[in-house]
Amino acid sequence: MKNTVVNKAHGEKWIDFFGGEVPKIPPITYLISCARSSLSNNDALQAENYERLIYLLHNSVVSPQSDIDVSVKFGYGGIGVVIHKKSIIKEGVTIGQNVTLGGSAGISGYYDGNRIHVPVIENNSYIAAGTKVLGGVVIGEFSIIGANSVVNRSIEPFSLAVGQPAKKIKKIIKDNCLKYRGFYSYLKDLPESDFIALFPES
Repeated sequence: MKNTVVNKAHGEKWIDFFGGEVPKIPPITYLISCARSSLSNNDALQAENYERLIYLLHNSVVSPQSDIDVSVKFGYGGIGVVIHKKSIIKEGVTIGQNVTLGGSAGISGYYDGNRIHVPVIENNSYIAAGTKVLGGVVIGEFSIIGANSVVNRSIEPFSLAVGQPAKKIKKIIKDNCLKYRGFYSYLKDLPESDFIALFPES
């Protein structure tokens, strides 16, 4: 009972610090957008301030230099996400908590004819919680990477991949795509027939 009283008092002190009302935390996507906007306006100091806010409020490291589409969604506010500043994350991607997209000089690949040492995540992919994507690998469009996987090689489009290291265990096609529809949050309002049409026959 004594500990409960102490903890309550301690909590009330924090609430008092914010004037009686704890402010809502701005979404990580909003802060990333602000940081990138500051960078494009040559305001490096403000961009750095937003980057620090991302670290402070979301416990994440996301550089404004990262090429992240505005439609990207971060699960649970992007808690614990670490994204290399040269990573590329395309439209409609969803990234779970505690995901790392890291560079590696020892794992290189090619994207658009250029040699890369950091991950590229293509359209409408889903990277589940705890996953590590390392080096110059490309996660193909509409791919789903299972929780706690370690991706150190490129994954072809429309793949379900899991493991350490991650391996493709299934291809996502017209016949089974509805089973995985919940992973594609960017496409949730698409009519079923239009959604199915996005996937290959086999």
